[in-house]
Amino acid sequence: MGVVMVRIDSIIPPHEVRDDGKLAALRESMEENGWQGRPLLGVPHPSAVGAFLALTGSHRTAAAQEAGLEEVPLYVAQLGGGIHVHESIHGDSLRNERDNPIEQEDLADYLRPWDPGAAALAEAEDATNAAG
Repeated sequence: MGVVMVRIDSIIPPHEVRDDGKLAALRESMEENGWQGRPLLGVPHPSAVGAFLALTGSHRTAAAQEAGLEEVPLYVAQLGGGIHVHESIHGDSLRNERDNPIEQEDLADYLRPWDPGAAALAEAEDATNAAG
């Protein structure tokens, strides 16, 4: 499917914001410049019609909401090989064929056979997170 513009309120973030300083800096940038850089990476949510589970970008999602952005770019990843969204009261997550959670640092490896573009975005996210 590639990159589509989606309403910010249709995105379920991958986890809670962990760095308030990063969130504030992103929000300020988005208030001044709008969305900059790569799209979020996500998949259609299996039970929330019209919603997407973001696989990356919890800080960018929260910053966009706080900055008042209505739509953001989202790359809709193609899943295969038993990869699926696991729904839980503790938060939805991407799982492998053995129903084990797929960690952020392993995401690109799981996506690469089915969606090389999504894998490239996951790798870029890992590089950004590793840098700081």
